Amino acid sequence: MEEIVSGASSRRWLSGDNLTTITLVVSFITLCVIFTTQSDNFLTLNNFENITKQLAVVGVVSIGMTLVLISGGVDISVGSVAALAGVITGILWVELDIPLGISAAIGIASGILVGFLNGFMITILKINPLITTLGSFSIVRGLAFVLSQGRSNQINNDPFKFIGRGEVQGASFSLLLMLALYGFFFFILRHTHFGRNLFAIGGSPEASRLAGIDVTRHLLIAYTVCGFLAAVSGIIIASQLA
Repeated sequence: MEEIVSGASSRRWLSGDNLTTITLVVSFITLCVIFTTQSDNFLTLNNFENITKQLAVVGVVSIGMTLVLISGGVDISVGSVAALAGVITGILWVELDIPLGISAAIGIASGILVGFLNGFMITILKINPLITTLGSFSIVRGLAFVLSQGRSNQINNDPFKFIGRGEVQGASFSLLLMLALYGFFFFILRHTHFGRNLFAIGGSPEASRLAGIDVTRHLLIAYTVCGFLAAVSGIIIASQLA
């Protein structure tokens, strides 16, 4: 009897999400060992600091993408939105002499606008999320290129560069910002009606609508927040590259 229970317990551990998690952890440890043996610089404090600064960019974008994926959608335009936010910020400050804070706010506002338009086309016009965001990906990326004319602008401003390069008590500021956003949206998803409704919509939009959930409003918010966070990551990239 104990052998049967032990066998069932083992099968539970080696099935589904647990097996995926174990595979990822083992693969990660294996890669770390390989890189450590191949380079003297891999297992160093400076390298880990660089990794955390680069991690913040992807991490902030992934928060907004998580909201969209939970709701059953997809948004592949986030990279272009990040590029547009950085380009607008640089152009407004360097070429038009608009204060950097206002320039960054307008850059972030551009991401909010793109996210809202994505949500509008998906919820109101009923266009497939993949088609919608694929189109906005191309349009926004082209707009960023046209605005910049393929040139780079140098943003020599210490407070602005602090966003992507600065440290607080030895920890990267961009990493701390990412962790703060993680904590905030973790609370939203786990402890608010909005978060629980997003999970319900992802499971069945029609059942959610029949249950009284405003599906259109929730999806609009999810895509708008995704655009906002993509723009924030664009500001972080612009700060790192100056």
